[in-house]
Amino acid sequence: MSAYHGGESLTRDGVTLLISTGQSAGLSLSHRRFLYLESDAEADAVISVLTEYRSAEHAEEIAALRAEVESWREHVAELAAENDRLDAELEALRDDLARRVAIAVLERLRTENAA
Repeated sequence: MSAYHGGESLTRDGVTLLISTGQSAGLSLSHRRFLYLESDAEADAVISVLTEYRSAEHAEEIAALRAEVESWREHVAELAAENDRLDAELEALRDDLARRVAIAVLERLRTENAA
């Protein structure tokens, strides 16, 4: 705990409790609102609940991000399959072109030899 004017403050997991010496604890909330508590034990309980809430909140975010990552992995797998298909098609086109060029060269040589 660290001292502040009128008492002590305790920060845990991003939550600050302002504890008035010999009085009650105050949980600092956004917009400078305070929730007054009767004891340090209540302050610990509130911190525990808020920590669990934050953990659950982050768990939902993490689950959503994992789902998004999985979606992208599926998309990448689809693109890889499409890439493989296109590579095979390109290879077949190259083979066909090489065959056609070879036939054209042979026909030209036959024509030149016949003349």
